[in-house]
Amino acid sequence: LYVAVTRAKQRLYLVDVAAKTASGFRALLKAEAFDAYQVDQLGFDSISAQPIQTLRLPLSTYQTPLLGTIAIGQTDYQLPAFSEAKTLGILTHRWLQWICEHHITRLDAMPWERIAQELTQTGVDNTPKALSIIKTLLSGLFKSERGRWLIAPHPKAHNEYSVTMRMPEGHLKTVIMDRIFEVDHQQWVIDFKTGQADEAAEAEHRVQLMRYAQCLKALGAAQVQCGIYYLAADRWVSWTALK
Repeated sequence: LYVAVTRAKQRLYLVDVAAKTASGFRALLKAEAFDAYQVDQLGFDSISAQPIQTLRLPLSTYQTPLLGTIAIGQTDYQLPAFSEAKTLGILTHRWLQWICEHHITRLDAMPWERIAQELTQTGVDNTPKALSIIKTLLSGLFKSERGRWLIAPHPKAHNEYSVTMRMPEGHLKTVIMDRIFEVDHQQWVIDFKTGQADEAAEAEHRVQLMRYAQCLKALGAAQVQCGIYYLAADRWVSWTALK
Protein backbone atom coordinates (compact mmCIF):
# COMPACT_ATOMS: atom_id res chain seq x y z
CA LEU A 1 0.00 0.00 0.00
CA TYR A 2 2.82 2.41 0.87
CA VAL A 3 4.52 1.83 -2.49
CA ALA A 4 1.24 2.31 -4.38
CA VAL A 5 0.39 5.56 -2.59
CA THR A 6 3.86 7.09 -3.03
CA ARG A 7 4.13 6.12 -6.71
CA ALA A 8 0.66 7.23 -7.87
CA LYS A 9 0.73 10.42 -9.97
CA GLN A 10 -2.95 11.40 -10.22
CA ARG A 11 -5.25 8.52 -9.24
CA LEU A 12 -4.95 5.32 -7.24
CA TYR A 13 -7.48 2.46 -7.56
CA LEU A 14 -7.59 -0.08 -4.73
CA VAL A 15 -9.52 -3.37 -4.97
CA ASP A 16 -10.44 -5.24 -1.80
CA VAL A 17 -12.40 -8.42 -1.09
CA ALA A 18 -16.07 -8.24 -0.14
CA ALA A 19 -15.53 -9.50 3.40
CA LYS A 20 -13.79 -6.91 5.55
CA THR A 21 -10.55 -8.22 7.06
CA ALA A 22 -8.02 -6.80 9.50
CA SER A 23 -5.32 -6.72 6.83
CA GLY A 24 -7.39 -5.38 3.92
CA PHE A 25 -7.25 -1.92 2.39
CA ARG A 26 -10.47 -0.88 4.12
CA ALA A 27 -8.99 -1.69 7.52
CA LEU A 28 -5.92 0.40 6.75
CA LEU A 29 -7.91 3.28 5.25
CA LYS A 30 -10.81 3.57 7.65
CA ALA A 31 -11.63 7.16 6.68
CA GLU A 32 -11.98 6.31 2.97
CA ALA A 33 -15.25 5.14 1.37
CA PHE A 34 -15.10 2.00 -0.80
CA ASP A 35 -17.74 1.28 -3.45
CA ALA A 36 -19.11 -2.25 -3.75
CA TYR A 37 -19.26 -3.82 -7.23
CA GLN A 38 -20.41 -7.15 -8.57
CA VAL A 39 -18.26 -8.97 -11.12
CA ASP A 40 -20.84 -8.44 -13.89
CA GLN A 41 -20.67 -4.65 -13.29
CA LEU A 42 -17.00 -4.50 -14.22
CA GLY A 43 -17.57 -5.06 -17.94
CA PHE A 44 -16.99 -8.82 -18.28
CA ASP A 45 -18.89 -11.96 -17.27
CA SER A 46 -15.98 -13.77 -15.65
CA ILE A 47 -12.23 -13.45 -15.39
CA SER A 48 -11.65 -16.76 -17.19
CA ALA A 49 -13.68 -15.54 -20.17
CA GLN A 50 -10.85 -13.21 -21.22
CA PRO A 51 -8.32 -15.06 -23.42
CA ILE A 52 -4.65 -14.66 -22.58
CA GLN A 53 -2.56 -13.42 -25.49
CA THR A 54 1.21 -13.78 -25.47
CA LEU A 55 3.26 -11.25 -27.44
CA ARG A 56 6.92 -11.81 -28.21
CA LEU A 57 9.58 -9.62 -29.78
CA PRO A 58 11.16 -11.09 -32.92
CA LEU A 59 14.38 -13.02 -32.39
CA SER A 60 16.26 -10.47 -34.52
CA THR A 61 15.75 -7.92 -31.71
CA TYR A 62 18.19 -9.87 -29.56
CA GLN A 63 20.54 -10.97 -32.34
CA THR A 64 21.28 -7.52 -33.85
CA PRO A 65 22.87 -5.13 -31.33
CA LEU A 66 22.24 -1.41 -31.78
CA LEU A 67 25.35 0.78 -31.96
CA GLY A 68 25.72 4.05 -30.12
CA THR A 69 28.31 6.72 -30.96
CA ILE A 70 29.86 9.38 -28.75
CA ALA A 71 31.96 12.02 -30.52
CA ILE A 72 34.80 13.61 -28.57
CA GLY A 73 36.75 16.15 -30.58
CA GLN A 74 37.58 14.60 -33.93
CA THR A 75 37.19 11.01 -32.69
CA ASP A 76 33.99 8.94 -32.83
CA TYR A 77 33.76 6.27 -30.11
CA GLN A 78 31.50 3.32 -30.91
CA LEU A 79 29.90 1.47 -28.01
CA PRO A 80 28.61 -2.10 -28.46
CA ALA A 81 24.98 -1.24 -27.63
CA PHE A 82 22.77 1.82 -27.37
CA SER A 83 21.94 0.98 -23.75
CA GLU A 84 25.63 1.29 -22.92
CA ALA A 85 25.77 4.79 -24.38
CA LYS A 86 22.82 5.73 -22.18
CA THR A 87 24.40 4.05 -19.16
CA LEU A 88 27.61 5.97 -19.76
CA GLY A 89 25.71 9.26 -19.81
CA ILE A 90 23.81 8.45 -16.60
CA LEU A 91 27.00 7.46 -14.79
CA THR A 92 28.83 10.58 -15.98
CA HIS A 93 25.97 12.76 -14.69
CA ARG A 94 26.15 11.03 -11.32
CA TRP A 95 29.83 11.89 -11.00
CA LEU A 96 29.23 15.43 -12.25
CA GLN A 97 26.91 15.85 -9.27
CA TRP A 98 29.68 14.55 -6.98
CA ILE A 99 32.19 16.94 -8.58
CA CYS A 100 29.92 19.94 -8.02
CA GLU A 101 29.12 18.98 -4.44
CA HIS A 102 32.75 18.36 -3.46
CA HIS A 103 34.28 21.13 -5.60
CA ILE A 104 36.62 18.80 -7.49
CA THR A 105 38.89 20.58 -9.99
CA ARG A 106 41.47 17.93 -10.97
CA LEU A 107 41.24 14.68 -12.86
CA ASP A 108 43.57 12.92 -10.41
CA ALA A 109 41.16 13.72 -7.55
CA MET A 110 38.52 11.41 -9.03
CA PRO A 111 38.01 7.92 -7.48
CA TRP A 112 38.67 6.06 -10.73
CA GLU A 113 38.72 2.59 -9.16
CA ARG A 114 35.21 3.13 -7.83
CA ILE A 115 34.00 4.50 -11.17
CA ALA A 116 35.46 1.48 -12.97
CA GLN A 117 33.70 -0.81 -10.50
CA GLU A 118 30.37 0.93 -11.15
CA LEU A 119 30.87 0.58 -14.90
CA THR A 120 31.45 -3.15 -14.50
CA GLN A 121 28.38 -3.51 -12.29
CA THR A 122 26.17 -1.79 -14.87
CA GLY A 123 27.11 -4.45 -17.45
CA VAL A 124 29.34 -2.41 -19.77
CA ASP A 125 31.26 -4.88 -21.94
CA ASN A 126 34.44 -2.84 -22.33
CA THR A 127 35.08 -1.17 -18.97
CA PRO A 128 38.55 0.27 -19.83
CA LYS A 129 37.18 1.87 -22.99
CA ALA A 130 34.14 3.33 -21.21
CA LEU A 131 36.37 4.59 -18.40
CA SER A 132 38.62 6.26 -20.96
CA ILE A 133 35.63 8.10 -22.45
CA ILE A 134 34.57 9.40 -19.03
CA LYS A 135 38.14 10.53 -18.32
CA THR A 136 38.23 12.40 -21.63
CA LEU A 137 34.90 14.11 -20.95
CA LEU A 138 35.89 15.20 -17.44
CA SER A 139 39.40 16.21 -18.51
CA GLY A 140 37.86 18.63 -21.00
CA LEU A 141 35.54 19.94 -18.30
CA PHE A 142 38.41 20.69 -15.90
CA LYS A 143 40.52 22.33 -18.62
CA SER A 144 37.68 24.55 -19.90
CA GLU A 145 37.30 27.99 -18.33
CA ARG A 146 33.54 27.77 -18.85
CA GLY A 147 33.46 24.25 -17.43
CA ARG A 148 35.32 25.31 -14.28
CA TRP A 149 32.88 28.20 -13.82
CA LEU A 150 29.90 25.86 -14.06
CA ILE A 151 31.17 23.48 -11.36
CA ALA A 152 32.58 26.20 -9.09
CA PRO A 153 30.82 27.06 -5.79
CA HIS A 154 27.94 29.51 -6.32
CA PRO A 155 25.22 30.93 -4.05
CA LYS A 156 22.05 28.84 -3.71
CA ALA A 157 23.54 25.99 -5.74
CA HIS A 158 21.65 22.70 -6.05
CA ASN A 159 22.53 19.60 -8.06
CA GLU A 160 20.08 17.07 -9.49
CA TYR A 161 17.31 19.45 -8.40
CA SER A 162 13.96 17.66 -8.57
CA VAL A 163 10.68 19.48 -9.26
CA THR A 164 7.21 18.13 -10.13
CA MET A 165 5.61 20.26 -12.85
CA ARG A 166 2.43 20.16 -14.92
CA MET A 167 3.18 19.52 -18.57
CA PRO A 168 1.40 21.37 -21.43
CA GLU A 169 -0.60 18.18 -22.06
CA GLY A 170 -2.03 18.45 -18.53
CA HIS A 171 -0.29 15.57 -16.73
CA LEU A 172 2.24 15.87 -13.92
CA LYS A 173 5.89 15.03 -14.48
CA THR A 174 8.91 15.11 -12.20
CA VAL A 175 11.91 16.77 -13.84
CA ILE A 176 15.49 16.75 -12.57
CA MET A 177 17.69 19.75 -13.33
CA ASP A 178 21.40 18.99 -13.47
CA ARG A 179 22.46 22.15 -11.66
CA ILE A 180 21.01 25.49 -10.59
CA PHE A 181 22.67 28.46 -8.86
CA GLU A 182 22.59 32.26 -8.63
CA VAL A 183 25.08 34.77 -10.03
CA ASP A 184 24.54 38.53 -9.68
CA HIS A 185 20.94 37.94 -8.53
CA GLN A 186 20.19 35.92 -11.66
CA GLN A 187 18.98 32.34 -11.49
CA TRP A 188 20.92 29.92 -13.70
CA VAL A 189 19.72 26.47 -14.76
CA ILE A 190 22.41 24.27 -16.29
CA ASP A 191 22.09 21.11 -18.35
CA PHE A 192 25.19 18.95 -18.92
CA LYS A 193 25.18 16.91 -22.13
CA THR A 194 27.51 14.02 -22.89
CA GLY A 195 26.10 13.28 -26.34
CA GLN A 196 26.17 14.94 -29.74
CA ALA A 197 25.72 18.70 -30.16
CA ASP A 198 23.85 18.65 -33.49
CA GLU A 199 21.11 21.15 -34.37
CA ALA A 200 18.20 18.74 -33.91
CA ALA A 201 19.38 17.64 -30.47
CA GLU A 202 20.08 21.23 -29.43
CA ALA A 203 16.54 22.29 -30.38
CA GLU A 204 15.11 19.57 -28.12
CA HIS A 205 17.49 20.57 -25.32
CA ARG A 206 16.36 24.21 -25.57
CA VAL A 207 12.71 23.18 -25.18
CA GLN A 208 13.69 21.08 -22.17
CA LEU A 209 15.44 23.99 -20.44
CA MET A 210 12.61 26.40 -21.18
CA ARG A 211 10.32 24.07 -19.23
CA TYR A 212 12.83 24.08 -16.37
CA ALA A 213 12.84 27.89 -16.49
CA GLN A 214 9.05 27.94 -16.21
CA CYS A 215 9.33 25.76 -13.09
CA LEU A 216 11.84 28.14 -11.51
CA LYS A 217 9.66 31.11 -12.43
CA ALA A 218 6.72 29.46 -10.65
CA LEU A 219 8.95 28.98 -7.60
CA GLY A 220 9.70 32.70 -7.46
CA ALA A 221 12.69 33.32 -9.76
CA ALA A 222 12.50 36.81 -11.27
CA GLN A 223 14.96 36.15 -14.09
CA VAL A 224 16.22 32.83 -15.40
CA GLN A 225 19.34 32.22 -17.48
CA CYS A 226 19.55 28.89 -19.33
CA GLY A 227 22.80 27.16 -20.21
CA ILE A 228 23.65 23.92 -22.04
CA TYR A 229 27.20 22.61 -21.78
CA TYR A 230 28.26 19.88 -24.21
CA LEU A 231 31.21 18.17 -22.54
CA ALA A 232 32.45 16.27 -25.60
CA ALA A 233 32.75 19.42 -27.74
CA ASP A 234 33.37 21.96 -24.94
CA ARG A 235 30.42 23.85 -26.42
CA TRP A 236 28.41 26.38 -24.41
CA VAL A 237 24.94 27.60 -25.36
CA SER A 238 23.14 30.14 -23.17
CA TRP A 239 20.19 32.54 -23.36
CA THR A 240 17.83 34.54 -21.16
CA ALA A 241 14.61 32.60 -20.70
CA LEU A 242 12.53 34.87 -18.52
CA LYS A 243 12.77 38.48 -17.40
